[in-house]
Order: sequence, then C-alpha cells, then structure tokens
Amino acid sequence: MDLDLVKERIFAMPGVSSFTELADVINNVADREGASWDYCFYGCGSVGGKPADALPAAAANLCLLLSIHLVDDMLDHDPKGLYHRLGAGTAANLALAFQALASRLILESELEGYSKMAAIESVSRMMLNTSIAQQQDVNNNITLETDYWDLIRKKSPPLFSSALFTGALYSGCNIGTASQISRLGSSFGQMIQISDDISDLFKDFVTADWKGKGNNLALIFCQEATYEKKEEFNSLLPVIDDPGMLSRAQRILIESGALSYCVYHLLAIHQQLKKDIDTLAITEKKKLIELADDLVSPVAGLIKNIGVANFDEFVKMDLPVFKK
Repeated sequence: MDLDLVKERIFAMPGVSSFTELADVINNVADREGASWDYCFYGCGSVGGKPADALPAAAANLCLLLSIHLVDDMLDHDPKGLYHRLGAGTAANLALAFQALASRLILESELEGYSKMAAIESVSRMMLNTSIAQQQDVNNNITLETDYWDLIRKKSPPLFSSALFTGALYSGCNIGTASQISRLGSSFGQMIQISDDISDLFKDFVTADWKGKGNNLALIFCQEATYEKKEEFNSLLPVIDDPGMLSRAQRILIESGALSYCVYHLLAIHQQLKKDIDTLAITEKKKLIELADDLVSPVAGLIKNIGVANFDEFVKMDLPVFKK
C-alpha cells in the first residue's frame, strides 16, 4: 500500500497540517520494506479483506512508530535522533501528539462496535507495554541474555502484534480470529529486533548499539561466551570511535561466533513462525510466509558482503554457536 495514502489519512485529521513540526516529521517518513504499518495491510488481507480498508489502522500504527522513535532516540542518546534538531521539549511534545493521533484515527474511522473498542484497547495496551519495556531499558537491567529476551519480547513485538490485530479487524473478521493473527507479531517483532541487532553492528560507522547498555544480542554473546579474543574485544569497546577499531571489533564478532549465534536464533524463530502461520485457519497464508522469509534476506545479504558467498554455507559453518 502506498505510504502517501497512509500520510494523507493522518493529514486529514484536524490540526495536523497546521502543526508545522508534526507535519515535517510525517512528510519526512520514507517508505521501507517490512515497515510496521504495512503489517496492518497484511493482517487485513490475510483474512480476505481489501488492504485499503486498513488505512486507518496503518495510519495509527505509523503515528505510534514515530512516537516510539522520538522517545527511543532520546533514551538512547542517538547521535542522529530528531531531538538534536527539534530540541528535547519539542520531540517529547510530538511523541505525545502522535499517540493521541493514533487513538483518534481509529476512534473516528468506519470500524464499528466492539471491534472499534478492541482496536483502541490494542493500541493503548501496546503503548503501555512498550513504555514498560523502555523503562526497563532505561534502568539498565540487561546484564544477561535472559534479560535481553525478556526485554525484546516486551518491547518490539507489541507494535507488530497490534498492527496485525487492528488490520485484521478492518477486514470485518471477528475479534477471536484477529487475536490469533496478532500472536504472530511476537515472532515477527523478535526477528526484526535480531536482524536490527546484526545490522547495527555491521554498518560502516559506529552506531548507538556499540555504546549502549547491552541490549544487543551479539554484544551480550561477546560478554558471556568464551572465545580466544575476548580480552581484545573488550579493550576495543572504549575506543570504538578511533580509526580502525570498528572493523577489528566486527571481525571478532564473526570469529567469536556472535554473528552465527544471532543467525541461529533468527532462523529458529523464522522456522517456528512459518509453522504457526500454517496452523491458522485464514484464507491468505502465502503473503505472511513471504513476509517471514523477507526478514531473513537482509541478514543473508550482509553475510554475503562480509565475504561468504552463500547464506546456507554460512549457516553450516563450524562456528562456535553454542560455545557459551
């Protein structure tokens, strides 16, 4: 579904166009593969609905995503965060405005009765669960891998679960069916988080994850696992901005088994997700399965870029995946 149509739905809300800073943030959103708002269309289409019917849900989800990003950037001290340009006060105010817009987009949509109340409840619950997880992140409670899994199951999946749920409701299906589809969001969200973890560490510049509080699966592996260059890796982290240090640290991520460990979890969740989709009594499973497959593709491309021509070859490599 065209992102411009999603934006138009938001701009149709009273006061949005005249709120200059809010309008600028919306206008600058770029389309991308696998965006959370697209899951509203997938949820609608999976039960035979017309994707266009889910526009209010997609518009609400985009607003929620923008709210989360504005807050996350401040919490993570992201050097590319919008709050540097807008100011922390304006960024916080925009985050509140986007949350309010999400609820109004659903409240003033064509959805009726219990379905409308269920959609609003889903959006509210999603934001509460996300804020709880964000606070856990702020409190720096991530010291073990078990903490990591607890956090990402709370933080990433709610946005996608809510998108699938609300999107399905706009197809006219019942709440029970929409709830079954929404459960897929947990696996989708976890796969996206792991894929992002890998991607953020293998960019050609130092990302916020390298200076974070431990909420990256590969970095947690490097702290918990036993491998030859562990001492060297830890010595690189405080000077990761210095010339040549990032590439050295990235090489150790590969040699230590951290990358293969992340890929293992990504593929395990992917396999289970496809099984879960197959068990659903829905009319259009193919698109959801393709969506799951697409989440593996960026990691496969990255692995090719680091010198392994074949993704399947990498998966079979004798790397210390379980050496912990």
